[in-house]
Amino acid sequence: MKLQELIGRHNVDMTVAHIKAFFLGVLSAERPMPFVKAVEEMMAETPEAIKELEPELKLLWDDLVKNKPAELQKLFPQSSDLKEFLATAKDQLDFYLTALSLSGTNTETCKNEDVADLIDELEDTVMDLDEYLSESNADENEGEELKELLLEAWQDYLRTAAK
Repeated sequence: MKLQELIGRHNVDMTVAHIKAFFLGVLSAERPMPFVKAVEEMMAETPEAIKELEPELKLLWDDLVKNKPAELQKLFPQSSDLKEFLATAKDQLDFYLTALSLSGTNTETCKNEDVADLIDELEDTVMDLDEYLSESNADENEGEELKELLLEAWQDYLRTAAK
């Protein structure tokens, strides 16, 4: 059965894209958690679903391990609608950063100061996106600027973290 169908059947409050972002965050940590621990953390609110979801989650995990650099480049969706892009990107980045932190890599513990600074910048971006998306009459130019800043910060982070 497809992962999205299993997620829906168990009322898991995540999409496959969220799970990918979470797993990529775990895999990007200085000391990644093992698969089983990552699943337990991610499914803490619906532990009863783990048994049925685990085989499909393992397939996704293994694919992400093999293709991590390419998958990190594709973390954010392609969308012509600005608000849709920003909302999805905010969620993806939030899941990624949460998993990174749960794995022990955050602004306080990161060994690489440049990466720590970029994590801090990305965390600020999540808050900025949240604020922008909550505005009823959001300025489209400001949204475009946020999108540009997000994509630039993400590329800086990926380049710096890969060193």
